[in-house]
Amino acid sequence: MNTVWTFRFLGSWEDVENPAFLEQWHNAYASAASACIFNHPVLSGIWTDTYRPKNNIAPLFCIAEKTNGRILMPLVIWKRNIKNLFQKVIVPVGFADYDYHNPLVTGDVTQEELVAFHQELYRHLNKFKFDAIYINGLSLVSDHDLSICLPEETCRYITIKDFRSVDDYLATLSRKTVQELRRRKKRILEQHTLEYIVFDKGDRKEAGKELEKLLHHHAQRWPKAYKTPGYHAKLVDRCLEAGLLHFSVLKLDGVSASWRLGFVDGKTFYSYMPAVDYTYKQYSLGNIHLVNCIEWAIQSKFSVYDSMRGAENYKNEWYSESLSLYEIRFKKMTPISTTRNMFVEIVKPAVLFFLENIMNLVQ
Repeated sequence: MNTVWTFRFLGSWEDVENPAFLEQWHNAYASAASACIFNHPVLSGIWTDTYRPKNNIAPLFCIAEKTNGRILMPLVIWKRNIKNLFQKVIVPVGFADYDYHNPLVTGDVTQEELVAFHQELYRHLNKFKFDAIYINGLSLVSDHDLSICLPEETCRYITIKDFRSVDDYLATLSRKTVQELRRRKKRILEQHTLEYIVFDKGDRKEAGKELEKLLHHHAQRWPKAYKTPGYHAKLVDRCLEAGLLHFSVLKLDGVSASWRLGFVDGKTFYSYMPAVDYTYKQYSLGNIHLVNCIEWAIQSKFSVYDSMRGAENYKNEWYSESLSLYEIRFKKMTPISTTRNMFVEIVKPAVLFFLENIMNLVQ
């Protein structure tokens, strides 16, 4: 490939938080054709502000430039604790919390040039001290482009830009699914009331209360899913203020029963975190709430409703299209790096699995 990128890296938080750089970042996000909400500096700032006090992470923000193009890829070097043998990993900002980690691309950049960027990036990263590189959530390159790319996951979405109303969307679903939805909703409304509420920046106090309920019921459904203290509260507070959040609740007879936390960026609705009070499981309020949100997105002239990660079976009924994600894994082969990587990836999970089974037998 003939593309020559000029690389530089921001290696201090002072550089990352420089107002001039943040302004450039905001402008790049606004002008990038393939920008994703997780490229936004507000989302990145929430993640770094949450994890910097808790983990030993240092910025490694990559900026690559050519004559008529620019790429920003926010990365961090994470020195893990003694429980992970102090393994050093390079990961994207938002790692494990955000779904997509494509770089922010502006200007005239072809697919060939984007692939060249990734190939050159890993050569440049070799100058730094690390044990492994884990960059997941990539959809702009694949294993056909890069030999170090691995298939990761499939995300489901709907193209809604041509729908005039929610009825146009429902017409794309199976007859059985639509009939069941309408039957259940009709039975509910015969004896109960339903209220769909979307919070805005003036409702942050009420939104905070509802977030606590969402997290409670989400933990009941997925008890092993770790939630970093304070992270979701920052998401709701800052993203509501910035106009990047869609947080809604569905109330049954005035009682909150279903919650959906998502992001919006002007053209895409990202469904991030749903939860349902399973006391009301028989009403299928989660599906009714989902359709409420899709209807809101259609009325608000969004182009895509994206369910993002998660292989839940129900998505096959409601989402007609899919996006393949890829992950890049690169490991240094020195003795110390090999030892650390094997411990974290093989030994530690095996030990934890063994201990969990022992505890289950004891109980």
